[in-house]
Amino acid sequence: MMKQNYYQDSKEKNTLWKKTIHLVIFTMMAMMIFTSMGCNSSDDFVLTHQGQFLDAPVRGLDYICGGEMGVTDDNGMFTFERGRDITIRLGNITIGETVPVVSGLDEGNLLPDIWIFTPRHLVPAAESNRDETVTNILRFLQTLDNDYDRYDGIDNAANGIHISDAIRHKASTMNLSLDFTLDGAQFERAAEEVIGTLTGEYRPLIPALSAQHHFMSQLVLKEIDSALNRFSTPGVTLSMESPCPCDTYDTECINSGTIDGLIRYDAHAHSYIWDFAGGYADIENKRPMTVNTRFRIHSLTKAFVAMTIFKLVEEGLMDHNDLLRDHLPEPILSTFNRVMDIPSPMGPDFPSYAEAVTVASVINHSSGINNFYTVPSPLFLDLLLYPDNRDHTANPYNPANWEKPYLGSRVPWDIYSLSQYGLESSPIYYPGMGWSYSNTGYTILGLVIEKVTGEPWEKVVRERIIEPFGLEDIFIPEPGEYLITGPYAWDPAVTDDYAYGYLNLWGMTEGLYGNESDDLVKRDIQAPEMLSSSGNMIGTAPSLRAWIKLVGNIGSENGLFGESFDLFKDENLYEEIFFTLNPFLNVGPNVYHNTVDQRYIISGNSTGYDVNATYDIKHGVAAGGCANRTYDKTAMQQYSGPDIWRYDNSSSLQIKDVLVFNALNILTR
Repeated sequence: MMKQNYYQDSKEKNTLWKKTIHLVIFTMMAMMIFTSMGCNSSDDFVLTHQGQFLDAPVRGLDYICGGEMGVTDDNGMFTFERGRDITIRLGNITIGETVPVVSGLDEGNLLPDIWIFTPRHLVPAAESNRDETVTNILRFLQTLDNDYDRYDGIDNAANGIHISDAIRHKASTMNLSLDFTLDGAQFERAAEEVIGTLTGEYRPLIPALSAQHHFMSQLVLKEIDSALNRFSTPGVTLSMESPCPCDTYDTECINSGTIDGLIRYDAHAHSYIWDFAGGYADIENKRPMTVNTRFRIHSLTKAFVAMTIFKLVEEGLMDHNDLLRDHLPEPILSTFNRVMDIPSPMGPDFPSYAEAVTVASVINHSSGINNFYTVPSPLFLDLLLYPDNRDHTANPYNPANWEKPYLGSRVPWDIYSLSQYGLESSPIYYPGMGWSYSNTGYTILGLVIEKVTGEPWEKVVRERIIEPFGLEDIFIPEPGEYLITGPYAWDPAVTDDYAYGYLNLWGMTEGLYGNESDDLVKRDIQAPEMLSSSGNMIGTAPSLRAWIKLVGNIGSENGLFGESFDLFKDENLYEEIFFTLNPFLNVGPNVYHNTVDQRYIISGNSTGYDVNATYDIKHGVAAGGCANRTYDKTAMQQYSGPDIWRYDNSSSLQIKDVLVFNALNILTR
């Protein structure tokens, strides 16, 4: 009886299993029909998407992707099916097919409106945009362009690559093939033979460096466009420097790497300078941004101050391990002793707070000294809102003259008052036992410079850093010089090559001021006293690029210090100066060391300006980027979808970080 029930139960279970399978299959078929009929209004489940094949936009390539096939149009546009490989051909010549990027996206991922698709995507094993197979594809396509100049051996690919119908017809009707994995010399011979057959003339292949630089510059221009549109940023500038791979005396190679208006060769450094600008420095008057437009660089000032401290250390005037109190002037010393001279929470065997604060701990923000510009602190609101509340007939940077009161600090704007204000709410933790960004620490370091040298900190920074290293486009405004015009414009005869800053009050104050639908407001003035040595300097993208290169080569012949004082490579110095934020990021002289990407990063942002300087250690590439909008919750439009050089977590970064990091990735990855 038990045996009979067992077989009966098994039969019933088997029947139920079959019904379940049929139900699942029916449900899946119904969902496919439902989706294909367009019943779901969400773009998340659209099966086809638009793509753009980009070196410059390439017209005339055949594409096949599932049931989608056709020819890329004048803008390089095509359609593809999500979840399918894309094969790119020129007639019977297979250029390549994608494997990991587009086909790796699942149905739940959002794609950008237009997916940028490049020769790099056709070479999954490529480790950089200079990969040989990628370069071969670039050279082939650029040499086939309609406006290729066979006498000069160059291509005007910036206006797009157009492959004629005649070439396409020949490629479709003739039995031609080309192996893009051949090494340079072999590929050059094979490609020129195929190109000669297709065009009916001899065309020397575009030089490898020229093809690479054209491709990468087009990708960087896309990043400029993204910064302007995805972040709703008025304007941006970007300047990068990369080592020249050519032999020093190979003039032909060197010249092939330049592009008029974008990439130039620097013979002194044997490197290439990449300069880009887009958008407006002044929205109201539609004044275009230029690469030499000047910006307020805010917290990048701190790195100049910190490096000046180390210049004084190098000269033997002080030591970074000195107690801070040994170099403080009055009345700051008295305030510091009053608030910080308290016992250690770890017991009598440990020094008091005041005796644990070293100059180095202030430099790396681990001193426990509180920040006077927290958001939305009264002093922050002073900085943010005073231009809208000033009495234009009186001193515009004296809070006593503001027309209407609001939640503000009423603290006088000078280096002593700012330092004292921050100290009054200190300490916030025992020195070295925590980390908190502190503007107060850097106004105090300005006073340390003055106490040690007997001269204003501005003068010392100019004489120790700015002037000796030729940073003529870095400025420290003096008290009272609250406009970014006049002497701080690029050309003193042309007083308008400066950027106005813009911000959204609602986003910046997290809803305390303004309202959600507010447009950007202009920030054209700032009293230098408001930030002093924590952030009042002015500079350009090229000057930030030059500065971070000096920092990146800090202990070399071309760096800030000699080999005997290398802050980054001397393990003992590094340990004394840098604070470990997490396993991947250390903070030193207001320089962040990303130990994974191997980059030194300095950034700054405040009212209306967002700037970054980054040095890629492995590849020796320096970059400076500036935007004239402050990041806030309204600035970032949602972006999703992986790419080879893009930071996937870009929604958590600020405007200048996304721009600079992605541009550096294009040159190095």
